[in-house]
Amino acid sequence: MEQPLRAEAVLLERYAELDGYRYATLKDVAKALEAACRPLAASLVYRALLDSVLERGYSRAYDHAARYYRRLGELASGVEDWHGVTRHQSYVDGLWGRHGRKRGFWSRVGGAPRG
Repeated sequence: MEQPLRAEAVLLERYAELDGYRYATLKDVAKALEAACRPLAASLVYRALLDSVLERGYSRAYDHAARYYRRLGELASGVEDWHGVTRHQSYVDGLWGRHGRKRGFWSRVGGAPRG
């Protein structure tokens, strides 16, 4: 089994354990998974990064979070099988439900999500 496939299998099993605070490593992992055409695995990593910024309310990183958010939208169209992971629109709806009051973030992504 090639490396990206193994990485994806591990991420699907243990994505809840990803620590988005480890952004320096995770952003490189996400980019590598994208380059290997593994959009679901890359999405899981970007979700961990985005969730970490929003959960901490770290407004200084909202520009990064907005990039992760936009990238998630782009990657979603390439995911054919979500393997039981929350689909993109449901994930975005959940973000809005948990973090809808973080106007600084939502203003960077064009406002409230449209579903």
